[in-house]
Amino acid sequence: MLSNNTDSRVDHATSDTMAFLKKQEQALQADSHFKDGKELLLVKSYKDAIKAFSHALKSHPGHQDAKFYRAISYLDSGNPQKCSVELQELIDENPTYNRTSYVVLSISYRRMG
Repeated sequence: MLSNNTDSRVDHATSDTMAFLKKQEQALQADSHFKDGKELLLVKSYKDAIKAFSHALKSHPGHQDAKFYRAISYLDSGNPQKCSVELQELIDENPTYNRTSYVVLSISYRRMG
């Protein structure tokens, strides 16, 4: 018969394993939505690309590539304001993420007038 101490360790290990598996599943979902978004962006289906990138970010809020490509989708769909907000958040979170972010941000400002 297992002691209460052993039961507690087993429950904790099971809980940790379940949390890990849930994070793994969320990461896989985010990657799948991200790939879908990139394909939709390539065929200029901006509204659907934005939805796909948003789903990726819902599954994995720290997915910086999804945030960057969603900003590109906003810009290409004629919404430079949302693009600039998105990119500014990304730059604030990680100033060294991608130098192209700064270029796209300047383009979005220029398009806003």
